Amino acid sequence: MSILRNILSVLTSFNTILAVSAVIYCMNFEKRKYYLLRLLVVPIYIFFTTINVGTRAMGIDKVISMLYTPYINTFYIVNVLIVVGLLKFLYKEKTVSLLFMTIVAYTSEHIASHMKQLFAFWIQGNADTLPTLSLVLELPVAALIVAGTVLLLKRYYNSVQFLKNKYRFAFIIIALIAMMSVSSYVYTAVIFSIATNIYEIIIGVLLYFFLFRLFEYSQSQHDKEIIDRLLDEQLKQTKSYNENYEFINMKFHDLKKQVAGLVETSGDSEKLRAISDSIAMHETNLDTGNSYLNIVIRQYALICARKNIQLYCMIDGKSLDFMDEEDIYGIFNNALSNAVEATEKCGDGTYYISVNVRQNGNIVSVTVENCYDDKLVADGKLFSTTKSMRIGHGFGLKSIEYSVKKYEGNLTVSAEDGVFKLNIIFLR
Repeated sequence: MSILRNILSVLTSFNTILAVSAVIYCMNFEKRKYYLLRLLVVPIYIFFTTINVGTRAMGIDKVISMLYTPYINTFYIVNVLIVVGLLKFLYKEKTVSLLFMTIVAYTSEHIASHMKQLFAFWIQGNADTLPTLSLVLELPVAALIVAGTVLLLKRYYNSVQFLKNKYRFAFIIIALIAMMSVSSYVYTAVIFSIATNIYEIIIGVLLYFFLFRLFEYSQSQHDKEIIDRLLDEQLKQTKSYNENYEFINMKFHDLKKQVAGLVETSGDSEKLRAISDSIAMHETNLDTGNSYLNIVIRQYALICARKNIQLYCMIDGKSLDFMDEEDIYGIFNNALSNAVEATEKCGDGTYYISVNVRQNGNIVSVTVENCYDDKLVADGKLFSTTKSMRIGHGFGLKSIEYSVKKYEGNLTVSAEDGVFKLNIIFLR
């Protein structure tokens, strides 16, 4: 029983849970050469920094005990720094990222440790000594916390990668103040009880909630940056298209006069009719009442004509005068780009896209409808698609939603019976 207890004491020690969970949390980082061999440094660290038979025999346990100082526990600070060094030895990653992951591991250990002490109160009424059963119970608790954290990090992998250093340091500083300074003060100045353990567990849970919110915020900021870049690029491309369109339109106008002259002098012919039809297809004089929207509609009218897609437009462009040009480009360019991509995949030969913009009182509605023949999966109120369409409908819809929110509008999408419908409502 004594040997089992000594083993459990080492396995459930602060050092073990901190080091093992930190190594696990960093698994997605680039590993250094001979990684598996380098991992041997972890059990070596655990052996020499925990109080066990070996460290007692060598007298190291006295040095370890000296690090347990009141109010601010030096033992925790020293071990956090050592673990960061171990991670640097194992992974090719920036020190701030490794410190961040170490503090996440510290938070995991903090909750597991105080659960262990609550088990002690439950088993024997106090935590002056830790019964073997409380040590045993801590192991699955720690494993569950680590597994849950791994799932959280996996879900927010991109957020972790793009999390700015100022947010990493914010979490690090708040966590250290909460778990080192405040907790050490509680240990020193307050009676150690069930209430104080519950208090410490709540601190750990709140830190996880703060971490979750940081990841959510980081993801939204990263998406916003990408959307801004996409909108800027789309604006440049659309303006470039408009310049080319105006030039080409002049040339087609001249060519139309020349063809008309040839018809008068040489008579009508099949070749001349073919040229006239080609000119008619490119001579898209669509006027929506909004010069910015005209550019987008004309562009996609030509695209649809080339792809044999029927484009139906009933547009009151003047009703969109309250919007900035980049938002008009962003909404309609993304909506029509997604619609063309989806329509091309329709297998029943019904290739159409319908665009309807109208105003009724102070309500402006925008509806883009098209056929689709792909699997759409609900993602909140938006949709994600199968791999072939994920990029277009992914950030495309996010970009539209971003612009719609700017004007406090409402975006909804539906997909039913082979018809995909995007509907936007603005209040003016």
